[in-house]
Amino acid sequence: LAPGVVRVNANGTVTRVLTLPNGPSDTASFPNGLAFRGDDLYVSDSTGSIWRTRPRGTVNDTPRSPWLRNSILAPTVGHFGVNGIAFRANALYAAVYDAGLIVRIPIGRTGRAGTPIVVARNAALKDADGIMFDTAGTLWVTSTRSAVVGSGALLTVSRTGKVTVVAEDPAWLDYPTQAVFGRTARDHHTLYITNGSFDADGPSNVTAIHVRTPWVHPM
Repeated sequence: LAPGVVRVNANGTVTRVLTLPNGPSDTASFPNGLAFRGDDLYVSDSTGSIWRTRPRGTVNDTPRSPWLRNSILAPTVGHFGVNGIAFRANALYAAVYDAGLIVRIPIGRTGRAGTPIVVARNAALKDADGIMFDTAGTLWVTSTRSAVVGSGALLTVSRTGKVTVVAEDPAWLDYPTQAVFGRTARDHHTLYITNGSFDADGPSNVTAIHVRTPWVHPM
């Protein structure tokens, strides 16, 4: 089956909304992160691209070229390039897994991608997976720490690019792939973290922690 994106509908049915180019295992697209901006869905491709589509009913989009392809988003050691993505203001932010980067991609008035800008470069960001902003503009990052079985890290990147390790290798982190904030008045201070347990024997799970700064829709 070709790589792409599917939508799970409210009635439980599944609809494919995006199909990406396929090929040999070392050249096939590798969709990894999702983020909406209005009605547009952006999809990171860990081979070094970002795709854009607008899901519509039962239409299966098969674009010929990505919204952005750039060498800064590509793998550096043969594993994964761009991974988690998130919007803030008029820019898309992306984590580059192999290189340990957070990259800002400006979006022009016509929706075209500008030149990527590195806003954080740090060894602690290597293996960075999912990302999400809080109301203060701080970026929360999960790192799988894939070289160490049964581990992981939770980090933040400030608006000035300062990287802080919030937690590293505690018992409740096991190949964490994404962190998201609760979206109600009761849990918008709660950060939910998915643990893939990819390299360990334990089951995949979701862990919840309380954080001081709440979630809010990106501006």
